[in-house]
This record gives sequence, C-alpha cells and structure tokens, in this order.
Amino acid sequence: MDQPTDSNIQKMHRWFAIECNNRAWDLTSQPERTSEQLEDKKDQKVFFEELYRIRAAVTAK
Repeated sequence: MDQPTDSNIQKMHRWFAIECNNRAWDLTSQPERTSEQLEDKKDQKVFFEELYRIRAAVTAK
C-alpha cells in the first residue's frame, strides 16, 4: 500500500474531524445518555486528542 500524500492526509483529517465533531455534538446535546453512549463520548475524546496530535505532527513538516 502506498503512503498517503499530504493532500490525502488533510482530506482524511477534515473528514474525521467533521464526523467526530458532529457525533460529539449529538452525544452532548442529549439530556440523558446510556452507558454505551457515555463510553462512546470518552472514545470520541481520545480520538480527537490523537487526531490533533497527528495533525500537529503533519503540519510541523
């Protein structure tokens, strides 16, 4: 498999950021959440942290 280009990485970052942001808003806007949704919210936080760490590494090049 070929390594993705910088352009592809930026497109992937944007897509994941939008999807995760929308999911986070959906979870946050609910007055009550199931235990599964609370776990999902925690997973979203971890994913966002990793996504922005990778983004910082890519843009530092």
